[in-house]
Amino acid sequence: TTEKRRLEDRLVETAQTDQLTGLLNRRSFTMEVETAVTLARDVDGALCMMFIDVDSFKECNDSYGHPVGDKVLKTIGQIVRNNIRHGHDAGFRYGGDEFAVLLAGADSKIALRIGERMRTDLEQAENFGSSLSIGIAEYRPGMNSADLIRCADEALYRAKSLGKNNVCVA
Repeated sequence: TTEKRRLEDRLVETAQTDQLTGLLNRRSFTMEVETAVTLARDVDGALCMMFIDVDSFKECNDSYGHPVGDKVLKTIGQIVRNNIRHGHDAGFRYGGDEFAVLLAGADSKIALRIGERMRTDLEQAENFGSSLSIGIAEYRPGMNSADLIRCADEALYRAKSLGKNNVCVA
């Protein structure tokens, strides 16, 4: 029974985790964001969402090859894990070169500091010409998960439009 339980746990983890970065995957994001918004609404708690896009990732892959691109994605996964509170916040690989973070109990000032730290961490790592653009949205009463996602996405596009390698708060 114990072995069966371990196998079931591994299968659940595999279904929820991005195998390259070790972060949660997009399927997990969809479930977690609903839960986080509900908790923020019901407990009147703070919540911030970050959308992160890897700048110049296509050029990195084209110039150095996919193994190097994978190395950059793994590095970003580690940067996300290093900058969030284990068991409290959640980091996700949202798509190819896109990431998301849910910061429970954090306001936009805290999220901005975390975002700047992540951006700086990648600058100091072996990044092969890549950088991070980050959009941050803070939960406000009356928002649903779609509203929070839209605000974070708009902030991300604003960060990219400013020349990339920026952090913007909605």
